[in-house]
Parts: sequence; structure tokens; C-alpha cells
Amino acid sequence: MRKIAIIGSGQAGLVCAHGLRRAGYSVTLYSDRTPEAWLSQSRPTGVAGRFAPALAYERELGLSHWDTTGAKFAGVHLTLCPVLHNRLVTMTGRLSEPGAAIDLRLQSHRWMLDLVERGGKIEIEEVTVPKLEEIARENDLTIVSTGKGGLSSLFQRHEPRSVYTTAQRNVAMVVFKGPPLRQDGLPLLAVKFKVIGPAGEIFWLPYHHKDVGPCWTIGWEPKPGGPMDRFQNAKSAKEVLDLSRTTMKDMMPWEAAWFEDTEICDELGWQVGSVIPSVRHPIGRLPSGQVVTSLGDTAIAYDPIAAQGANCGNRMARHLVSAITARGEEPFDETWITGTFERFWNEYGQHAADLTKLLLEPPSPMAVAYLVAQYGSDGRDHRNDGMQALADAFAENLAEPASLTPVLLDEAKIRAFIREKTGSVLRTVAKRLPRILLAQLRQRLGQDPRHPLVIDAAAGEDPAVQGQQSRRNI
Repeated sequence: MRKIAIIGSGQAGLVCAHGLRRAGYSVTLYSDRTPEAWLSQSRPTGVAGRFAPALAYERELGLSHWDTTGAKFAGVHLTLCPVLHNRLVTMTGRLSEPGAAIDLRLQSHRWMLDLVERGGKIEIEEVTVPKLEEIARENDLTIVSTGKGGLSSLFQRHEPRSVYTTAQRNVAMVVFKGPPLRQDGLPLLAVKFKVIGPAGEIFWLPYHHKDVGPCWTIGWEPKPGGPMDRFQNAKSAKEVLDLSRTTMKDMMPWEAAWFEDTEICDELGWQVGSVIPSVRHPIGRLPSGQVVTSLGDTAIAYDPIAAQGANCGNRMARHLVSAITARGEEPFDETWITGTFERFWNEYGQHAADLTKLLLEPPSPMAVAYLVAQYGSDGRDHRNDGMQALADAFAENLAEPASLTPVLLDEAKIRAFIREKTGSVLRTVAKRLPRILLAQLRQRLGQDPRHPLVIDAAAGEDPAVQGQQSRRNI
């Protein structure tokens, strides 16, 4: 039986460990904390919202212990504010299957216990480079999955694929409870994503907390030095939540009432920091000349704006397990490591990186045209028109970045895609513009913009043209 060591007990490392155990390998997982320490003494390492393809592998491995949670999201509701307080367009896109964000502390605790029950080994210790040398000598393959810090420095930065040399956003997140798991005006429970041109982005979504169960989490993506960049000196969950309330009032006053009655879920349920999006070479060379490979954030660090980190981790774990089993008794040498990573990069990684960059940069004129063309989408199940098709494709692209990202990067392809879904680019945009301009005028007059909302069927109005009787502006 071939022996494989995995360094790191975060999501990607544990998913990979379970995949390898199921395939019959001897697996030893090295963790810097016990399952109990993960559960009661750790902070979440991120929001870790996952979409259906990533969740499917957890289900396949018997790790989907929280499938019945009420904290699942079925779509994405986006608001584009090119300037502060100006809601230019909204979009409500449906996902083909629901996604979920499960407290990583709860996951790591349970999945470590599961691994031992299934015959895996766990060693609790901080792995240094000398210790890694020892581990690499004793195993056929050693996989480093310790995240963006620590041993990731063993893997050289891939400069051509690492577009940024500095963090494009500061980030903050906190888990909170209070508001019920529903969103007035929407027919589905959605990830709310706000793009505020001069300030950055905000997203919040349903979350399954380790103690509270179904609740919420919010992620802030302030542009460094911008009007929303207020979180970096926060020292507690309560401070992040208090800052979230005041920042919400300043950035999105129309959402402030919903966010007012909130409280933290636990003292450790928060994070602040920043991420430099980067891609690393998959081979880590130790002082002795031995090589190890990387997984998850150690291999590719994504800014959380496009929710690709945890999704990439699961999908990379699946890809790596498949490549290992296909290798048979052949050595896991440098050629194999490089080839395995290149296949993953070409199939998934580059598209997730491109999508992340797309959301970090100002939208192109044709990307704005795409949002204008879908204007009127509301996420209702029976909607099958071109507007809803464009919105659904945008939402589904978060789950499958290869599906639409190449289109959104090419103006000719955007035009062709809009034409495919609606019949005509110019006619579709022209039909949407009067309503958008009217919403702009209303805002100039200090009124509600009356963007497309779902209303009671009894009102008898088409959400594509309604607005007078909307229950709540979104």
C-alpha cells in the first residue's frame, strides 16, 4: 500500500485525505491542532461558500453531514452601484443546484474524526521544514495544504500567472445571527453581492454555524484606502459587526434596517486581513533535494471576491486523487507533479483566476451592456426568457467558471452570447435603458429607484415592468 502524507487539516487537505483513503492508500494527516481545538479555539479561515460541483465531491466521500441545513443559497442577487448610493442595475440569477457555506471549524472537527474512523492516521504537530524532510523520506508522496502562509513559501511564485503583486482588497468577515433566513422581495434565498464602484464590494449569504446552526455571514472587500476600508484594526467579532452596521448605513442605507438587529454568533467568528492573488509552481524543493507538491490555497491563492478558494480546493483535491490513482506504482516525480497541476490549471484553475480578476477590475463597457441586457431578471422558477437566461448564466458561472468567464473576457463573445439568449443586442439593451434611466431619475429626486422585484402574484404585475407595489426595495 502506497503511503501519502498531507500537511494541513483545512478543507482541501481533509477532502483529499478522505479521497485517498477511499481509494485504498495509507494516509497520514499532519495538523497543527486537534479536532477539539478546531471546534472551540479557532477562528474560521474564511466564508468558504461552495457551489454544487464542489459539494458533490464531499457528498461522494460521505462528508456531507450538513445536507439538511436550512442555510443553503439558490441564487445570486447583484446590485451595481457605479458611484456611492447610485443603484444602476440589479440582477437575480438562479443556480442549477443550491450551494452552502458550512463553518470550517465544524467541518475540520468532524472530518478529522471521520478520517480516523476510516483508517487514516492523524499526527498533531507543527510541521517545520526539517520535519517535512523526514515526512517526505517516509512517504511516496507528500502534499502540502497549509494555506497561504507557512510552508507555502517552499513553492515559488509563478510570475506570468500571478497578475498582482499587492492585495487588491482588504478583507473582513464576521458570522452573525438575528435576521431570519429569508429575503423579502426575492423568490429564493440568495447570496447578495453589492458592487460599489469607489469603495469595493460586499457580499452576505446564509451560513451554517458550528453552534447556532443556520445564520448569516458577511464578507467585506474594501479597496485599500477607500471609503469602506475601516476593518483592518478591528480586534474582535463584536467590533467587526459594529463596524459592519455603521458601514452598511454609509454605503447601503437601503439595507441598514435589515442589518440592524444582529449579534455575533461567537467570539472567534471573524477575520480581517488581505490576500495577494497568486499562483505558485506545484513543486516544492526541500534542502535535501526531495520534492513535495501543493494543494488548495498553497497552490493558488484567490481573493475571496468570486468565492473560488474553497471551490478550487475541493476540485483540486478530486483532480489530485484521480491523478494519484491513475499513476499506479509509478513514482510521483517532478514530471508527474507538473503535468498534474497543468491539467488542473487548464481545466479549472485559470478560469477561476480569470473570474476573480474580472470582479476585482472595473467592468468593461460590454460587461455593463450584459448587465443592462439582463435587467428585469427576478429569479422566479417559471422565468425562461432571455433576461433570466443571462442572469442565470452569470450566477452559474461562479459554480463553473469555465462556462461564461471566457465569454465575459471577449467583447465579441459577449455580443454573441447576448444575441443567442435574447435575439438582438441593440434591441434588448434599448428596451432596458428607459427603465434604467427612469430609476436614475427617481434617485436624483430622492426617491426609491423601483428596480425589478418579485411581488405577490395577486398584484397581477409583471416583475419586468412593475415597481409601484414592491414589498421592499433590494
